[in-house]
Amino acid sequence: MRKMAVLVIGATGRTGFEIIEQLVAASQAVVAGVHSHKLDRQLAELGVQVRHVDLIQDGITQLRDQLAGVETIVFAAGASQSRPDLAEWLDLDGAVKLMDAAKLAGVSRFLMVSAAGASDRSTWDIYDIPQYYLAKYYAERELSRSGLTYTVVRPPLLSNGPRTGRGSLEATGHNAVISRADVAAVVIAAISDERTYHQAFDLFSGNEPVSKLFDNL
Repeated sequence: MRKMAVLVIGATGRTGFEIIEQLVAASQAVVAGVHSHKLDRQLAELGVQVRHVDLIQDGITQLRDQLAGVETIVFAAGASQSRPDLAEWLDLDGAVKLMDAAKLAGVSRFLMVSAAGASDRSTWDIYDIPQYYLAKYYAERELSRSGLTYTVVRPPLLSNGPRTGRGSLEATGHNAVISRADVAAVVIAAISDERTYHQAFDLFSGNEPVSKLFDNL
């Protein structure tokens, strides 16, 4: 029987690519959902199947067709600071279309990389791109109502630092940055951990091993 795959949306972003690298290292079948083909060579070298997924232009049935053989979706896409105008179309509408496509395709597991602060609208105006946080807030709300088995992970500022295998669910004022490698490790650990099902949580750098992190949910 063919192994069912994890589809990573936003695969050409730094966080998405890190998630893919760690999934491949764990011998997980992976499909890279890409809008840009800039990393096709690197993805091919990893042995990853690449599918073109345009969350803005594709309709729900087109997105559904890209989910063949997929068991889990990891949504790691996001509007950039240079294009905040895309947030409502990518982070909100694109995410909701993908949720609807997942239900049509029978894919029940959906993990979303959001952002610390997205759940508290009183903080949005302190960020450079409040549209991004607004979009994530409503996308999270739609996901929680979707009927999918969801998990939302909200990291703060991201770095390209090493993987420590540790983290924290609590902000201390000194841990407002976490490495993409640690975010990826937590997302991957959450895929099959039932403690994370139907949960949304902030994730910061810290000293708690990932294996014990979900005890606090």
